Amino acid sequence: MASLTASVYERSDARFVQQSRPEGYLRNQGFYIYRNRRLILWGSWFRMARQEELTKLARVRIDIPNDLDYQWSIDVRKSRAHPPLIVRNLLKRIIEQIRSGAKRPYTTRGKVVVESGVQAVWLRKVHNDRIEYVVNQEHPIVSELLADLDAHVRDRTRRVLSLLGETFPAAVFFSDYASTPKQMEATAPQVVVLVDIARLMGSAVEGRDERSLLAFLSGIDPFGRYPDLLPEVIRRLKLDA
Repeated sequence: MASLTASVYERSDARFVQQSRPEGYLRNQGFYIYRNRRLILWGSWFRMARQEELTKLARVRIDIPNDLDYQWSIDVRKSRAHPPLIVRNLLKRIIEQIRSGAKRPYTTRGKVVVESGVQAVWLRKVHNDRIEYVVNQEHPIVSELLADLDAHVRDRTRRVLSLLGETFPAAVFFSDYASTPKQMEATAPQVVVLVDIARLMGSAVEGRDERSLLAFLSGIDPFGRYPDLLPEVIRRLKLDA
């Protein structure tokens, strides 16, 4: 009887580095076949799924005893193996769950921004199956800036913001985030930086009491990402009032 275990290594896990192997993370995702506790085959989905960047963190260990050599088509050199039909059917049912788990470390941050109701600086838009990211011109910081401009400059600024979205280097960003995720992790800004950003909203924050200000800032990016810093941000804003 064969046993199966699945693992998805987070970016912060020490085994994330260990599992890269010489061929890299991408080529080593998939099933790892052990016969009598000895690794004989690794880095394959047995043509049931493609090797993709977003699933390169997935590792599935399958242990089989030596009396299943025939069913697994294991050759004399113990260098290849193919799961029998009954096992393939089982793996097909669970492989999507495995792959979804592997994608989670990359997609969680984006889902939180979308699902939490926080007003994001960048918006994800879908037009006829085409996905693009654009600057949110309704964001309080951006809209406050636009409101302070005369009509001519406001129109030019809107065009510049649109240009930023149209020229977002999505391919380069994806490559960097997939290959060197630790280098892409954002660090918490200094409180003084958040205070300066809050001041840019002018009338949107002026005149609010502390409770109202906390609720307002918690609902917009980037303040919503750092709830632990908000009390100090509000305290400093009130000192300046």
